[in-house]
This record gives sequence, C-alpha cells and structure tokens, in this order.
Amino acid sequence: MGMRAWVFDEWLRVMMRKNPEATVLHIGCGMDSRIHRVENEGQWYDIDFEDVIKERKEYYEETDTYHMIASDARNTAYLADIPNREAIVVMEGISMYLKPEELEKLVADLCSHFTTIHILMDCYTTKAAAISKKKNPINDVGVTEVYGLDEPTKLSENVRGTSPELDAFKFI
Repeated sequence: MGMRAWVFDEWLRVMMRKNPEATVLHIGCGMDSRIHRVENEGQWYDIDFEDVIKERKEYYEETDTYHMIASDARNTAYLADIPNREAIVVMEGISMYLKPEELEKLVADLCSHFTTIHILMDCYTTKAAAISKKKNPINDVGVTEVYGLDEPTKLSENVRGTSPELDAFKFI
C-alpha cells in the first residue's frame, strides 16, 4: 500500500505543478493523510462515506482551501458544491467496489461537471477481483463483491457514449 500511495502522491504532485489552478478531489479518501503529504496550495476536497468523514474530522481540520464532503462517491450531488473548473481526481482503492455501470456513471458525471479533468485510479482485473474473494483483508469488513476491469478503453468508450461533450475522454 505504501508503494501505491507513493505512486499516487508523485503523480498528484506532478499534476498540481502542471495545473496549479486545478481543484483536487480525493474520492474514497478514508483516513489517508495525502492532503498533508503533497503540499497542496489550491482547493482540495476529500470525499468519503459519512462515518469516515466524521472520523476524519477528529484528526483533520477543514480550512478555506481544504474541505471534507460526507457522501457515497456514487451519489455525485456533491459536485454541485465544487466549482466546475479544471480538476485533478484521485480514486485510490475505490474502483473495485463499484459495479462497472456505477464506475462509468461516476466518471461520466465527473467529466461532465469539470471543464478539464485528470483522473488517476487503480483497478483490479476480473481475475484479481475473483482471487481477492478468497483471501483479502476486505473480507473481514463485510465486503462481499469486488469488480474488475480488463479493458480500460471500454470504460473510456462507454463514458464517451454518455454525452457528446465527452469526445476527448480517453485513457493515456
């Protein structure tokens, strides 16, 4: 997990240097301290379930530039409270818990809301999702279903198909 977090942190640092005016969304933030590790100077939104955000507020303090939003990531009504300009979105360790159609809707909603968007997320393959059911710490917290994505380009095609404005959405 530490190696994965480092990769996400480094990507985010590079993207924030290239796009200093961009808003950062950390969807499925959990108790991660990324906001403090990457030295953000712009607007940052940590988004997670209500019980997670309640716990976060015991350890982290909101400021004029740092906000915590209690919401299921799939219910994108929270986007109404976030300016629709350029965004950098981190979704670490969340995509595998979303059904393919939920992931597509989330990505499509994000792409539709922001003027420009950069997304980094990790995904299981379908084989990794199947293997994870046998031995995985998530089983201990009641997770019963995980999902994999074998062809990321299909996500791109499906998201683009939801709206003509999303023609530029592609995986790189």
